[in-house]
Amino acid sequence: MEVIIRMWFISLSFLLCACVQGDKVPGFAPSLLQVACEGSLDVTTRQVAAITFKNAVSKHWEPSRENISTTPAEDKETVRGGILDGIINAPPQIRSQLIEAVRNLVYCDYPNQWPGLDQLLIQSLSSGDETRIYGTLCVIRVICRKYEFKSEDADVQVGENIANFILPPLLQMGLHILAALQTGTTRSVDHVNMLRLILKSFWSCCYMGIPAALVDQPEAKLGAWLEVS
Repeated sequence: MEVIIRMWFISLSFLLCACVQGDKVPGFAPSLLQVACEGSLDVTTRQVAAITFKNAVSKHWEPSRENISTTPAEDKETVRGGILDGIINAPPQIRSQLIEAVRNLVYCDYPNQWPGLDQLLIQSLSSGDETRIYGTLCVIRVICRKYEFKSEDADVQVGENIANFILPPLLQMGLHILAALQTGTTRSVDHVNMLRLILKSFWSCCYMGIPAALVDQPEAKLGAWLEVS
């Protein structure tokens, strides 16, 4: 009970700060993320924290105007290190807000300022934990969408790199889910949503052209993807 009261007090303090001077408080964004992800708090408090966090990231992560303060580098590192687990473990109404926030992080920082993300995603996909896998697929979808319409050479190369490391495990997962759905082994809505995210990520990877991964890697062959589709 003491821990819950302490977390409630911390969450209330930071939410009040958000209304007054949140952009001037070091540790503001990481603390909001912590409150949003704290399972012992009520969902309403967590949702308010998640929305405030999303708005703070949108405004301060990479400000569009010079008179707006920038999120400190140390805070950015802390947020990048915790947001994937936050998305994985959050209930839907919190997850949706965190996904909007991670979209800003991906568009601003990936891949150069977030070099460890690829490995984290692969590890999560192979975890066998469906909750973790679903949250990971949500982040992968955001990454693939970033490069869906890119035509500059540097961006195309990044898109190719993404396809190289992500399409093989996504294909195997998609085939497994499809087989389970076809045989009636599963009728889970979560599995259908996972397959939807996999196919949307595949679509984004192929929108501007067929990635080399689909031609050069037998385990990511195009024919098998068409079977899943």
